[in-house]
Amino acid sequence: MVEALALLHGFKLCQTRQLSHVEIETESIDIHCAIIGANRIPWAADPVIRQIRSLLMQNNHSISHVYHEANTVVDLLAKLGNSSSHIDVFFDVSTIPSFVDGYLKMNMLGVSSIRH
Repeated sequence: MVEALALLHGFKLCQTRQLSHVEIETESIDIHCAIIGANRIPWAADPVIRQIRSLLMQNNHSISHVYHEANTVVDLLAKLGNSSSHIDVFFDVSTIPSFVDGYLKMNMLGVSSIRH
């Protein structure tokens, strides 16, 4: 449920910033399947999943499942957020912390990275 709420928040942020055609990757196969309609939705998550589906369609976003090992950039940013006493929001690639930059470039090129 927490990841679904985070996805919904991200989609709403995209809508506020008028972004369309955003490609979303999630490590949660359950959330992914619920969103694309391959699984039944737990009743508690139903309103959230429905909102996500609506925002996906309205803004031509896409969502796909990726394995945890392929999500280095997200993992590094999550660790940064977990160790920080404030909230960081990065609206531009140039503002991403330098220790993430190389992994981000690899990700953008479609090159897999190996976790340490």
